[in-house]
Amino acid sequence: MSTHLFYQECFNSPYGHTHFPVYAESIGYTPGQPFDVMKSESESVQMLSSAAKETGTWLIGGSFENWRKPNRN
Repeated sequence: MSTHLFYQECFNSPYGHTHFPVYAESIGYTPGQPFDVMKSESESVQMLSSAAKETGTWLIGGSFENWRKPNRN
């Protein structure tokens, strides 16, 4: 039997657009490229993954503020 846990919207910060820039995290995901969760730049992504593994649950993180680093080609 699987257990599913769900976090609410903006679970890792106060709610409100003025807080978003302060709490935003870079996930470090590039579409089409392999993604190693534990090498993610996001503390929230790492925490969700670690907690799910520790507890043997499916953990759905709702939404959280994120930003993408500019492409510096």
